[in-house]
Amino acid sequence: MKYIDKIEIMLLETTIEEGVFGSDELSSIETDIMNQCTTKEHSSNNGKLYGNNHQWDFYNDNAKDIRNKLEKHIPSDTRVARSHILESFYPYEIHTDVNHSGSSSNPQYTFIIPLEDYESETFVFNEYATGTNEFEDFKTNYTGEKKLRIPKDKVLSLTHIHPKDIMYLSLKETFAWNKGSIFGFDRKYFHCSDNYMRSGLKSKRAIILWTDEK
Repeated sequence: MKYIDKIEIMLLETTIEEGVFGSDELSSIETDIMNQCTTKEHSSNNGKLYGNNHQWDFYNDNAKDIRNKLEKHIPSDTRVARSHILESFYPYEIHTDVNHSGSSSNPQYTFIIPLEDYESETFVFNEYATGTNEFEDFKTNYTGEKKLRIPKDKVLSLTHIHPKDIMYLSLKETFAWNKGSIFGFDRKYFHCSDNYMRSGLKSKRAIILWTDEK
């Protein structure tokens, strides 16, 4: 199975908007979502609980008010394939979001809208995959040079990542979790959380939207 395209593919440009939602509006959106969502736990293979996903149907009639507030901040040529509030208890390791939504359409953006100010960042790397979420698949097919290309001060934020895995990656950008901002990047890029537990955080929450091509 081919996981990594050997030819150049078109990757979407990152979008960042700061201060999109005020505190009251964001609180209202969160309340409306939680009133109609279901909860699904996510665990790794070793049983570690990474967090809860509070999912809702973005296109349900009951979600019209939520949709009207969020939809205008995402590209008009995309469709939301999955929407949820992520309540993170453990920092995610390196992965893509290519196959997460269950849709067969072309995956486009991951959007993150933090629900509070957190001393935490999302790391997005230049490396990508088109057919897998798993970093182990990328490593199996990797033919490049393995060396440290990420600034050392940033490496200190990735202590939950195996040091050898960092040698496969180069840093594209980071996104600070500021309340009410929106960060959107191509779902094909490998990305991960920083180790936010180092700063004393025990959890963090954000609205997550995964979009596909219409």
